[in-house]
Amino acid sequence: MKKKAVHVVVLTICLIILKCQNDLILSSKRVHIERLLGEVQPTSFLWIIHQAEQ
Repeated sequence: MKKKAVHVVVLTICLIILKCQNDLILSSKRVHIERLLGEVQPTSFLWIIHQAEQ
């Protein structure tokens, strides 16, 4: 279970970095590292809860 949780966190970080990169390139939005780090925990938590329900 712990290995799966770490995997989810790593995938979440990759997804959020990609999302921020797209915001920067396509929308010329500024990327704030605080926002990036702030999104990792809630998104990972939701994915883990969702997986636990299945």
